Amino acid sequence: MTIITPINVHTTYKQSTPNRQHLIHNNLQKTSMTKKTLPPFYYLEHFNLMLQWINATSLHLLRPQDQTWLHHFSTQPKTRQAMLVRLINRKSNWISRTTLQYSEIPNITEELTQLEQLGWINQSQQTISTDDALALIRSSATKEILIQHLIAVEYSAFKKSQTKPILLQHLGAISLKHLITTNTFKQFAQPYIQLITDTPSYLQFLFFGDVKSTLSAYALRDLGVRRTHSHGATNQHRPRFSSIAQAQSAYRYSQQLNELPTKHDEQQIEKQLEQLKSLPLPVGSTAQQLKDRWLYKLGMILNKTDHNKTIDILCQSNDPRAIEQRIRLAYQRGDKALAKTWLQTVLNAPANENLLLFAEDFYARKFQGEKRSPWTEMLRTTPFQIDIDPSYQGMVERGAINAYQRQGLTVYHTENRLWRALFALTFWPELFEDAACAPLTEFDGLPAVLTEGNFYELLSTTIEQRLNALQTATQHQQFLIKIAAQHYGKPNGLFRWSATLLEALNLFLAKAPRTLVLDQLKAMTQQTSAEFDGFPDLMVMNEKTVWFEEIKSPNDQLRKNQLITIRRLQQMGFDVRLTKVNWSIDPLQPFCVVDVETTGGRADEHRIIEIGVVTVINGRITDSWSQLINPQRPIGNFITHLTGISNDMVADQPYFAEIAPALYERLSGSVFVAHNAAFDYG
Repeated sequence: MTIITPINVHTTYKQSTPNRQHLIHNNLQKTSMTKKTLPPFYYLEHFNLMLQWINATSLHLLRPQDQTWLHHFSTQPKTRQAMLVRLINRKSNWISRTTLQYSEIPNITEELTQLEQLGWINQSQQTISTDDALALIRSSATKEILIQHLIAVEYSAFKKSQTKPILLQHLGAISLKHLITTNTFKQFAQPYIQLITDTPSYLQFLFFGDVKSTLSAYALRDLGVRRTHSHGATNQHRPRFSSIAQAQSAYRYSQQLNELPTKHDEQQIEKQLEQLKSLPLPVGSTAQQLKDRWLYKLGMILNKTDHNKTIDILCQSNDPRAIEQRIRLAYQRGDKALAKTWLQTVLNAPANENLLLFAEDFYARKFQGEKRSPWTEMLRTTPFQIDIDPSYQGMVERGAINAYQRQGLTVYHTENRLWRALFALTFWPELFEDAACAPLTEFDGLPAVLTEGNFYELLSTTIEQRLNALQTATQHQQFLIKIAAQHYGKPNGLFRWSATLLEALNLFLAKAPRTLVLDQLKAMTQQTSAEFDGFPDLMVMNEKTVWFEEIKSPNDQLRKNQLITIRRLQQMGFDVRLTKVNWSIDPLQPFCVVDVETTGGRADEHRIIEIGVVTVINGRITDSWSQLINPQRPIGNFITHLTGISNDMVADQPYFAEIAPALYERLSGSVFVAHNAAFDYG
C-alpha cells in the first residue's frame, strides 16, 4: 500500500495542479505544437515588425554599417530576405545546407549565392581560419567526428571512451593549421554555411535586450508556449539605450557573457582572459552590470583550478556575489587581514542588504567570536512551533495549513505572490500603461523601472497621489476589483492570476493595519523587482487580525533573502513569525483510502468508471463515498467481467468533471492512500 498527500486546492493560495492535469496540459500543448504550422514568410514578417520598432525607436543607435546593411536588405527580393532571416534565426552561425528546406523559397541555392555576393554569408570553407574552424567544430562536431579529426592529425593522446568536452580539450594540443588541410576536416566543413554579418544580431539585441533571444520568441508566442505583454503601453517608441556608445558597450559585454563556457574549458577560459585585457571600459549602467556579472561567473569557473587568479578576477567585479566570494576566498587562503579590510569596506558602504547581512554575519563569526549566523540564531530562538504529522514531510506548508484550519483559522499559501500581486494591481496603470514605465516590447518580462529600481524617482507624485486615494481598505479593495476586471489573465512578470487571488487580497486588506500596508507598498516602489522576494510562506488570520508565518521543518535553513524580508516587515510593524515544525503523529489526521476503476490500464488512454473513497481518522472509518462515472467511451467486455460495471450502469451517471469539485473537497487535507497510488492518483 502506498500513501501520498493530495493537493490542497481550495485552501491554498499558491495553487498546485495534480500531476495528471500537468500531463494532460503538456500532451495537449505538444499535440497542438506538432499539428500547428507557421505560414510562409512568417519569420520574415516578424523580422520586419522588429525593424519597424527599431526604425521608430533606435535609429540613433545604429552604426554606419548597420544603416548600410538595412538599405541593402530593403532592396532584396522577398525570397532572398526570407532566406537570410531563416539563417539568422538558427542557433549557430554555422548552418548545414542539408537542413535548409523551406516551401516559400523555391531556389535555395540561388538565394545563397546572392547572399554570399552581398558579403553576408560564406559558403566556401576552403580558406577557413583556425579560429573559425575551432568555432565550427565546437558548434557542430559530434563525438565521433571529433575522434576522426584527432586521428587525421595522428594525435594519439586520447581515449575514444572520453566524453565530448574532454575530447574538445585535446584540440588545444594539436595544430589546427594542419587539421584544416586534411580531407577529414574538408569533408566535414563542406556542407556548412557561415553567417558572417553582425548587424542582425545587433538589431535583435536592441529589440530583445539580450543576445540569446531570436525571432523564435514570436513563434513560441503564437504557438501558445510563451505569454507576452499584449496590452498597455508596450512598443511606445522608447529605445533601450540613450546613446550608441551605451548600446554598443552593452552589446559587447552581453556577447562576452554569452560566450562563457558552461564547464571548465581551458581553451575557452584562456580566450576569455585574453579578451579581458583588451575590452574597453563599459559605458552605461547596463554594460557595467553585464561586465560585473561576466567577471563573477568567469571567476567562479576559475575557482575550480586557480584560487589566486579567481580573486584577481573577482576584484574587478562590483557584483555583490563577487565581493562576497573574494572575501570568503581570501579568508580561506589565510589572508585574514585582507578579508577583514574588505569586510569593513562593505560594512561602511554595502551594495545591498544581502551583502550587508553577509558581511555582518561573517565579521561577527570570524573576527568577534560569534558562534552562529543571525539566520541560524533566529531559527534557534523562535518561540513559535507547530506539530505536523510526518506524512507531510516535503510539504510542510500544506501540513501547517491543514493543522491551522482544524483550529478554525483562515490560511493562504502566499509566499511572494500576495505582495507582488498587491503591488502590481495597485500601480498597474503606471507600470503597464504609462509610456514612461511600461515594458519596451511585449517580450520584456518586467517594466524597466522595476529592474532598475527608479519607479518612485520617475513617478513620485503619481505614486503619492495613488496611495493618498487609497486611505481606506474599502477604497483599495474597490480599486483592485476595477483593475482586475479590466486586466484579468494578462501576463505581467510579477505574479500569476488565480481564482483565489482577489479573495486573499481582500481579506488581507480588511484585516491588516492600513498605514503598514501603504508604507510597504511605498517602500516597494523604491526597490528593484529582485527585492520582491523572500516573503513568508503563509498568511494566517482569525476573526480579528492577520499575521504571516515562515514555516521551517527540522534541518531546514532560513535563507538570507528570507531573513532580510522578514526583518523588513517586522521593522515596519507587521506580525511575522518564524515557525519551527515538530514531526508528531496526529491522531486527527484524516486518511482517504481510494479505489478507482477504469476502462483500461493505461492512464493516458483510458477513463475512470467508478471512484470509491473511505475516510479514516484515528483508526476509525468516519465516512465512505462511491460514485459511478460516465467515461464517455465504451467499456470493454473484459473490464465489465473484471469490475461488474457495464455500459448500461454508467450511461446516466455524471461525467468526471461534474463530480471533480466535490471529490477535491472530500480529499482536501487528507493523506491519499491506495493499493497502487501511482495509478489511482494519476
